[in-house]
Amino acid sequence: MKDRIIKSRRDIPSVEKLASDSVIIDASTDLARPLIVEIIRLSIDSFKKSIGREFKPISYDSFRQKIISDIDLMKIKKIGRVINGAGILVHTNLGRAPLSEALFDKIKNHITGYGNLEFDVATGKRGKRGILAERYLAIISEAEAGTIVNNNAAALFIILNTLANRRKVVISRGELVQI
Repeated sequence: MKDRIIKSRRDIPSVEKLASDSVIIDASTDLARPLIVEIIRLSIDSFKKSIGREFKPISYDSFRQKIISDIDLMKIKKIGRVINGAGILVHTNLGRAPLSEALFDKIKNHITGYGNLEFDVATGKRGKRGILAERYLAIISEAEAGTIVNNNAAALFIILNTLANRRKVVISRGELVQI
């Protein structure tokens, strides 16, 4: 069978026909159908915009290959595991700090269900978030108290407020981040 030529808007296959194409289905493993449908829609929209300006008819196979290229590009962009070769121990662009499998096995039951983060089990009432962690931090560090914050900017602010209160602090140009 001779390959169809797409010469006009009327010749563009439907989203459903393209989404049901076995070659596209085979190329789109690991991606959810709604994402594939969106990629197909974007490809069709892009193709429609090209009609009227420097438009050249293309074959169905070429059009399908363009969609498959877009699918392959989406697979590359999908969030996945990478190797940190930057030399920065906790690289903010690479997500959270990695956990060892041994540590993950120990905490797995706590993080895969509900926990008493802000709930006082003894009284049955709302508790204070982080109170246990702060207590444990104080014990481990042999300090009077412990404070936990969820980002580096907050930690830096607390440290500077405590240790350099109302005094000048030298800071590198790279650390001048607007908070």
